[in-house]
Amino acid sequence: MKKHSKSLCLFLMAVTLCLSLVPVQAQAAAPKKTNAGIRKICRTVNYYLYVDNQYGGSRTTRTINLTPQRRVSIAALGTYIFYNSKIQYNETISTKAHSYVRINTSFVKKYYRNLFGKSLNVRKKLTDRYSKVQNGKVYSIMGDAGLETPTYKIQSIRSLGKGKYRITMKNRVRYDDDNTVSTVGTTWITVKKTSKSSYGYAIQQIETHMG
Repeated sequence: MKKHSKSLCLFLMAVTLCLSLVPVQAQAAAPKKTNAGIRKICRTVNYYLYVDNQYGGSRTTRTINLTPQRRVSIAALGTYIFYNSKIQYNETISTKAHSYVRINTSFVKKYYRNLFGKSLNVRKKLTDRYSKVQNGKVYSIMGDAGLETPTYKIQSIRSLGKGKYRITMKNRVRYDDDNTVSTVGTTWITVKKTSKSSYGYAIQQIETHMG
């Protein structure tokens, strides 16, 4: 009996030693707050939420439903405000509620892919409050922030494992008349590392609380 116990102890010690020699895979470090791709994602999402808030978006904590229509709006609004040279002012459409201006289709398809790691099918008609896709063309709502400038601050970036990261971002507004800044909300963006985006990361989920 003692001989068997001694053999079992030696076996368990050997197994423990072997396991201790197996290398532990290190968790990938989260991207830095200064990462260019992460910052482009944050500023685009921040501007979309600013516009949505101006038009009466919910002030409760909510998850943004990333339908194809919603993704187009995020990319279209980002193009409208950050890439002015891609706007084609000579072509607009109007509804009772809003006016829309055409934006460069090739550019917004590329921008859409960089933001979401997905392809945009412009042959399919899509309609949202802030954008339209029809006849192979993409349109963005027209407007400006007046005497306000939406800004943001990345508070933290946390690794969730499996190439996913959670960004905590403060939504802010700078008032141009006196150059003061106020925090107007908090947003959590989940991104995933991907080669499909030149940013290196694609948006997976957006949760926000404005107000």
